[in-house]
Amino acid sequence: MISMKYIEKVILENFQSHKSSIIEFDDQLNVIVGPSDSGKTAILRGIRWALYNEPSGDYFIREGTSECSVTVIFNDGTKIKRYRNKSKNIYFLYDSNNNETKFEGFGTSVPQEIIDETGIKKITIR
Repeated sequence: MISMKYIEKVILENFQSHKSSIIEFDDQLNVIVGPSDSGKTAILRGIRWALYNEPSGDYFIREGTSECSVTVIFNDGTKIKRYRNKSKNIYFLYDSNNNETKFEGFGTSVPQEIIDETGIKKITIR
């Protein structure tokens, strides 16, 4: 049986309404529920920011703080960390042995190594 790569955990640090949140996912079906304005959309936005470099800018840094990060951990041990402050915008890629590769100066794109490692392509519905 072929094992499919999936997101196992997301860690949000100072991302929008999330001061420090860890969201663990199941390998089957996941549903995010909660009261209005509790940060559900921010979880999805954080994943999108980490995987697709969207949205741009730094407005999503939690008010009163100067930096944020979103870490996406996959079931095979691969980890992507996205870090942002007023002057730095960095991707970190960690392989299953926790070896780190750092990416800076990528503009509005996503480093190809990140795309290759996640295997998650962006789909646009029109």
